[in-house]
Amino acid sequence: STKAKQFFSASTDTYRESYGRRTMDVPRQCVFVGTTNQDEYLKDATGNRRYWPVACTKVDLDQLREIRDQLWAEAMFCYQSGDIWWVNREEAPLFAEAQEERFVVDEWEGPILTWLEEYQVGETATGTDILLGALKLDYGHWGKPEQMRVGAIMHRLGWRKVRLSALPKSGVRPWGYKRPKDWGGAS
Repeated sequence: STKAKQFFSASTDTYRESYGRRTMDVPRQCVFVGTTNQDEYLKDATGNRRYWPVACTKVDLDQLREIRDQLWAEAMFCYQSGDIWWVNREEAPLFAEAQEERFVVDEWEGPILTWLEEYQVGETATGTDILLGALKLDYGHWGKPEQMRVGAIMHRLGWRKVRLSALPKSGVRPWGYKRPKDWGGAS
């Protein structure tokens, strides 16, 4: 969600100390960690770069307690030595792959993908084409939420929202989705 993105991206927090009279902005000095038992939990079709998934199985707590101080000492040494502690360009594909594996795929993506590969011709498709052709929804059985859902799926598949050519009678330029250059051998 947008609120979660804003929260995790903030570099400062605004708060009021106990018994304080005013709020103050304080630089953030923490890392957020979350756990889940789900295999698929990332839901943002526009990207999940703020989340660094790590699979964790059984943890030997006794061993961890034994080496804890050494781990912190090594982390501090690396940090003070100027080691890179963020995801760099070389590592980004590894994280993207891990994020993709944990993405909750919309159930409509399968029928839309099949329709795009088997029945869609040309460089563009409209939301109406997809709702009628791929999802077999009748006129009047969809609204803005369904259109936005289709848009998110098309974006995830690499299709970009564009203005199409003007309709001959009305002159209106409807919105549609343009096929990516590398789509199924398309030039």
